[in-house]
Parts: sequence; C-alpha cells; structure tokens
Amino acid sequence: MDNLGLDIPAILLGGLVIAVLIWVSWIFLRWMKLLRRGVLIEGRIEAHHSHTITEGIGGAVTYLSLVYSYSCNGTNYSHEELVDSGTYSELKDGDSVKVRCLPGDPTTAELEGSAFETLLGRFMNTRSIPVDSQEIFPERWRGD
Repeated sequence: MDNLGLDIPAILLGGLVIAVLIWVSWIFLRWMKLLRRGVLIEGRIEAHHSHTITEGIGGAVTYLSLVYSYSCNGTNYSHEELVDSGTYSELKDGDSVKVRCLPGDPTTAELEGSAFETLLGRFMNTRSIPVDSQEIFPERWRGD
C-alpha cells in the first residue's frame, strides 16, 4: 500500500505511451492504405494558412498548411494539410497538384510527394497511377 503513490504515475505514463503507439500505428496504416490502394488525381491549391501559437515567454510555433480541392467520383472535396516551409512557399494558389485518394473513401486523401510517402513508396515499390486510372484500374474505383 505504501507504493501506491509510485504506481499511479507509472500507470498514467504507461497509458500515455500506449495511446501514442495507437495513434502512430493508425497514421502509419492510413499511409500504407493510401499507397497501396490510392489513386493519383488532379487537385488545385485553394489557399495558404499560417497559424502561430505563442508558447511561454517569447516562444512561438508556426504551423503552415495548404487548402486543396479535388474531384473524385463526380464529387468535389477540400482538405487542409500541414506542410513544410519549402512546399508552402513553392506552391501558389491556383497551382495544380497531385492528390492521392482512396476511390472507395475519397475523403481519405493527401497531397502527393510527402517525404514519408516517398520513402514508403520506394520501400513498397509502388508506382504512380495515371489520372485516367478509373478506366485502367476499375477494381480500385469500386473499392475492392
């Protein structure tokens, strides 16, 4: 009973570690699904957003994001995605971009070309699928 004070922080820390591992696994599985079953389609940059959060005394963190739109299966979608400063400054509003999305669930999408995605693509030996992939790979568009 004397060790109860030490057990509670250990239990809380263990729970936090498990939660972080579940979150990282979910993100990784999402990327893997996009790489394996996703198709490349044309998208367009709609807006640039910059969010600065002040932390403590004199500290601030700036998050850069791009809003992009795309059309899949006859429906228009829009997403906002965090990007690095190079991508943020390189792409302008109205620029055409490649978006990888799941035809069976077009709300799951990501800008093509993130560093992690490129690394996974090389590891998995994936290939780019042309914009007209709906005709070439109809089974991907049915969500099979």
